[in-house]
Amino acid sequence: MITSRAPRTAPRSTSSGFNLVEILIASVILLISLVGAVEISGRSGMLGFLAGQRYEREAAIDEDLAIIQRMNDRFTCVSGICRVLPDDEGDMDKNDYFPNPIGTDADGDGVADAQESAVENVQNRCRHTGGLDLVTPLKTLLDALPQPAGLRRTITVDQPTGAHRYTVTYTDTATNEVMRQMSLVPTAVAWCPRV
Repeated sequence: MITSRAPRTAPRSTSSGFNLVEILIASVILLISLVGAVEISGRSGMLGFLAGQRYEREAAIDEDLAIIQRMNDRFTCVSGICRVLPDDEGDMDKNDYFPNPIGTDADGDGVADAQESAVENVQNRCRHTGGLDLVTPLKTLLDALPQPAGLRRTITVDQPTGAHRYTVTYTDTATNEVMRQMSLVPTAVAWCPRV
């Protein structure tokens, strides 16, 4: 009797493992994941840095504008010389913005003789008479302030000149991005006589 034998096969191992192709594919997937994670981490760090810089510039703008607004409120030309009254001179009142016209009035024009030139000066600045105004001298004082770090502050007197208004613009020096603009009117303008 002739018996046929089945072909011999390699014995199967009971432990399942990975072959070389599977290991290579897993390695490539792991490498791609790591590269993606590193890139995301790098971008996240850069975005955090840029956001921090922006917050610092915004804080510098807030601080600078607080100084400008304080100067805007304490600016006066009542003595004939335009200046910003120091904080240590106390709160300002109407006589700090417009000369007190009450007093001896020998010529009968309704203004104290000692205050006539001061009243005329303020009125000329309010009306833009003789090249005088209330904004240009304030702009000169504001331009003398140090520039905030990383920013360029520009101050322009708005037109028409009768507006008594100026605009402060903050530009990021690194990107030339306009970060903020604010238009202001000196508090002294509120004391201009209505003509």
